[in-house]
Amino acid sequence: MKPLQFWAIINDQISGTKSIEHEIKLFEKETNIKVELKEFPWGKIWDYLINSIKEDNKPDVVQVGSSWISILSQIGFLDDITDLVDKELDNLYNISPKIGNKYYALPWILDLNLLFVRKKDFDNGFAPETIDDLLLLCKKSKKNDLFAIGGIEENILIQYISSFLWAYNGDYVINDSFDLLDKKNFKGIKVFFDLIKKYGVKKSLLNIYGDVMWDFFLKGKGVFTFTNAWVINAFIKPYKKKDDFSVQVVPGNEKTRYPFMGGACLGIVKGTEMVKESRRFLRFLTEYSSEKRYLSKIGLLPARKDVMNDRINYFLYKDAILKSLEVGRIYPPVPYWGSFEKIFVGFIHKMFAYILEGIYSDKVLEDELKIVNAKVHSVISLWER
Repeated sequence: MKPLQFWAIINDQISGTKSIEHEIKLFEKETNIKVELKEFPWGKIWDYLINSIKEDNKPDVVQVGSSWISILSQIGFLDDITDLVDKELDNLYNISPKIGNKYYALPWILDLNLLFVRKKDFDNGFAPETIDDLLLLCKKSKKNDLFAIGGIEENILIQYISSFLWAYNGDYVINDSFDLLDKKNFKGIKVFFDLIKKYGVKKSLLNIYGDVMWDFFLKGKGVFTFTNAWVINAFIKPYKKKDDFSVQVVPGNEKTRYPFMGGACLGIVKGTEMVKESRRFLRFLTEYSSEKRYLSKIGLLPARKDVMNDRINYFLYKDAILKSLEVGRIYPPVPYWGSFEKIFVGFIHKMFAYILEGIYSDKVLEDELKIVNAKVHSVISLWER
């Protein structure tokens, strides 16, 4: 029998371990099914997936971001695995959107955003529950103190803007229509960029998680940052660094706060000759014992509730994580989302450049959002055909 082809995203680059290879060896020993692993960076796997369709060189099982599922299912890349998901649904933080009453991917690794606030300048740690509190925190800070965006210069930045947009009761799809210039949407986006313009973010700090934590917070300049829930565990806890953070759920308005919730899922590629083997592999990687072993080693959050319950005390700031799980939101399951992400990422980078160049304004923001609207509506028109 030929090996099962598994394309995965590099999940354990921080720890430097090869934990997924250990899980594959256990699976092979248990089932006598060989697995050939290919790992890709987050920023590369999408292109490889699309090229695999063109070249008819598709894998059997693939790890995908939760926001990709809608488009990959619509183009016929992912197989229907509704029965597998339904069996586990009560025990999952479901980051896999249902597409046409069917599921095409099984949740595996959870991703959440938190707000990390420097404690030392604030009595008992300042706890900004709302965006207004966050603005007040900035006003109280020293002139040269900045905040940073924790993440890479890719679609991670959409997660933070989304929380602001949702906080002002906006959404990417309202009454089956898309309009970022809708009053509520514009308000949330504007508040986010106004915050950056007024209180500053350095280009150099739009970088990988480690640079933000080591160079920014631990050197004492950072007032706050948005970043992922697992970051402190990955960068601070193993090295026993001093806990200088007050950690909160991403702030909202007085009534609503919605941190982004997403992550990685596992799907079976449609047309594979190894359907039974692929289904068995998915069940293995997402069962309790495998997920607990794997994610315990690399420090990421599990998508299984029973594993989370067992592991939560190992995570610093567990209260903020648990609260975020209660109110977190995923992106809408629309087929054009993959294209929208690329368009919106370009828009975000342009806004940051305008801010750094001193040419950002409400008019500039409005004009650029009109361009985004037009591009997305062109994409929607293609899907509707």
